[in-house]
Amino acid sequence: MQEADSAQPWSVDDAPAKFVAGQLRAIVGERLMITGSKRS
Repeated sequence: MQEADSAQPWSVDDAPAKFVAGQLRAIVGERLMITGSKRS
């Protein structure tokens, strides 16, 4: 359900702080450097 058109759309500020903190701990990022490619 899209809430953007709702009279009171959901916001992350509506979520409990403990929930938000848990979600932030679960974010994982990776950086890959590609130095070349092989063609068959």
